[in-house]
Amino acid sequence: MKIAKSFTDVVDAGDVRGVRIMMKDSLLFDRTFKDFERMSDYAQNMIGLYDEHDNEELIEDKTEWNDDYMNKLMVDVVWNFSHERLDHLKKVVRYLRPSETPTENETNRPHTHDRGTKIALGFAVGGVIGGGIAAVAGGTALVGAIAGAVFGAGAAAIMTMTNGGNT
Repeated sequence: MKIAKSFTDVVDAGDVRGVRIMMKDSLLFDRTFKDFERMSDYAQNMIGLYDEHDNEELIEDKTEWNDDYMNKLMVDVVWNFSHERLDHLKKVVRYLRPSETPTENETNRPHTHDRGTKIALGFAVGGVIGGGIAAVAGGTALVGAIAGAVFGAGAAAIMTMTNGGNT
């Protein structure tokens, strides 16, 4: 699969936050993580893309992995884009959102999909994007909140539609 021009444009523009957002979002849409790897290869020379891990403890107990935890990781990884956090996020995504052909590690996991969580994830993603827009545009928190609500509503709608509206 070819890397999207929107991604190469963001890399070429040196937009570290935009690259981080696009890369972490790819984990939800391509659970083989091949797109993420291609994106990482393309952006490998980007200064400041990856961070040292901030030593925040990551939950390894899978019984505590749920959509709320995954949403928190999705937001946190934008601010600390460390290999440790990304590897952990991949494990959590793979566990909660297995691919069509589950691996041995993906069996016997709880089914945690519901509409409310998708909406929450949409607004979390939207909040990060909205904050970025406000920062770039020199806007206020209100501008960020409005942009976040717009992006969040769209992301929530897309996630609901991609599941056929099923909860």
